Amino acid sequence: MEFTILDIGCGDRPRGTTNLDFMDFDVPNFVKGDALNLPFEDKSFNTAYSSGLSLWSKNHEEKLLIKSWEEAIRVAKDLVVFEYNYLSQSNTWPARAPLGVKNFLEKSLKSNISLDYSQRGKFNKIIRVFEKIFGTKLTISILNKIFRKSYLAKFTLKLTNNNVPECL
Repeated sequence: MEFTILDIGCGDRPRGTTNLDFMDFDVPNFVKGDALNLPFEDKSFNTAYSSGLSLWSKNHEEKLLIKSWEEAIRVAKDLVVFEYNYLSQSNTWPARAPLGVKNFLEKSLKSNISLDYSQRGKFNKIIRVFEKIFGTKLTISILNKIFRKSYLAKFTLKLTNNNVPECL
């Protein structure tokens, strides 16, 4: 059985077995579509994944954030993973900090969301030491407030207890 990943808002650096964006990109397995109305059947993919989708949202409306999550949940069987760098967002977006977004998502979706930081980045080994000392939440806050680099808060909603590969 093939493990399938839908990359929502793939841009020109796709990571999925199927890659979706509202603009045309010359990438493998590309589908043009809207994150707020995904053109797929329910439970079509093992994982729905997005990195930085909200960076391109003009108004950062909370209802649109929830709608994008609801659509991802609809098409995923096992896991939904969204990565965001909230310092890049509009200052008018009320839920910019990762912990605030986690709480907002859990309340809105009535689900437990885990919060971590993306494994991508050249300082992972150093950051993991810091995380062991100070914990994940403080580490994410510091990464997003002080370093202001490409460290992404990673929000994960596990839909099943199936074993999911550590590929994202």
